[in-house]
Order: sequence, then structure tokens, then C-alpha cells
Amino acid sequence: MRIAVNIADHCNLNCKGCNAFSPLSGKKFLEIKTFYNDCARLSELTDGNIEYISLQGGEPLLNKNINEFINLSRKFFATGRIIIYTNGILLPQQNNEFYKTIKYANAEIMITKYPIVFDYGKIDKITNYGIKLSYAGSTVNENKTLSHVALDTSGNQIPKTQFTMCSQSNVCTVLKQGKIYPCSISANIDKFNLYFNERLKITDKDYIDIYNIATINEVFNFLTRHIPFCRYCNKLKYRWDIKWDTSKKEKNEWVVQK
Repeated sequence: MRIAVNIADHCNLNCKGCNAFSPLSGKKFLEIKTFYNDCARLSELTDGNIEYISLQGGEPLLNKNINEFINLSRKFFATGRIIIYTNGILLPQQNNEFYKTIKYANAEIMITKYPIVFDYGKIDKITNYGIKLSYAGSTVNENKTLSHVALDTSGNQIPKTQFTMCSQSNVCTVLKQGKIYPCSISANIDKFNLYFNERLKITDKDYIDIYNIATINEVFNFLTRHIPFCRYCNKLKYRWDIKWDTSKKEKNEWVVQK
């Protein structure tokens, strides 16, 4: 099982059309108590066996309690990978305790490069700490492109059709407030709704509550099916070739473009 957890909703980079809707978010961090309880329950369901847990956002390094999140991840998942998924900008500012925590927990850092004024060479020095460091996708940041999620706010799409065309479904399974969502879009649509005063509806069929199930097989079965929220996605309009830019917080960054 692969699980992503947003420990910060906002970001210091704010990419155009971010599929976590971070540019639309206010400053918000996940509470340690919530993370503790959710990890304890998920560990109980999985016997502590997951492929990985990804601490992300937003930008996870904005969360000053990140060391606690790393330690708790290893406490409840003894053998799975722990990945800090970051844009890397704040890595040179981290103290020795942060890197010691990562090394002790046998965690790793995964970086997405962006075409910004930043010396990524500073980051490579992290390997001197004996920490595993990797880059997501291409390391050629000058060619970084963004995706356009193409929301259909009318909700007129056929959920099963959209699900079968979706390359992102269950790729980034999100754990949020005790609920597992099959994608980042459904898990974070509340930010879009609040910012643009929209009403893309999330129902109790769009997630599975880990506190209301008996076995992990119920999660696996849930993830094999489309959810009602799929009706808001138009995969035929989805694009992967948007030139990287900073968000202007305009609705057309996320909705179907005519």
C-alpha cells in the first residue's frame, strides 16, 4: 500500500494548476495528534506493512514539526519506505537534527526540480549525511511542465468512463483526517470549493473511513472502483504540457478550458 499525507496544505512555490490546490490554501498544518491516531489505526489494519508513506503537501518542510512526523512514520511502519516529497528549496536551511532524524528513521528525500533561480547543487551535499536523495521524474528542471486537471464543475461526466481513463487514480492515495481518497483531486477539492465558492460535492462514497472498517481488504476493494466524484473530471481535456509558471489563482488553471 502506498499512502500520501499532506502535513502542510500551503506551499512556498505555488505552481500553476497544482493538483493539491496549494496556491488556494491558507497557512495550514496537519496536527500531530491526528497523524498519530491515523497512523496507529492504519498500522493496526496493515500489521505495520506498507510499501511507503509519503510526507508531502503543499511543501512539507514548512511544517516545523516535520521531525515528529518522520519519527512517528517509522514508529508505526517499521519496514516501509518513508519519503519526504519536497521542492527542496528549504533543505539548505534545515538543521543537523533534521538530517539526523531522517538518517535514524532510514527515511529518504525525493525532490521535484523546477525552473527557478535556485542552486540545486547545494542539495546534493545532503548525501554527505548518508541520506538517500532522489529526483522525481526528469532532473532537467528547465523543461519542467505542469498538468491541467480539467475539472468539469457541472459534474456531467460519466464516473466509470473517467476512472478507466485516469492515469492518476490510486497512484497518489491520500490519507486525510482518517479517510483514504483515491486521488489528490478528491482529497483536496475543499480548497478549490472554498476559494472559488464552488460546490463540487464530496460524499461518503468518495472515500473510505479507516475507523469504520474491519480489514485492509475493504480499502483495497474500495480503490478498485470509481467514485462519484469522478464525474467532475474530464480526462479527454487533461493536459500534461503546460509550461511551468507561478499560479495567478485563476479558476481556468483547474477547470476545463473551452
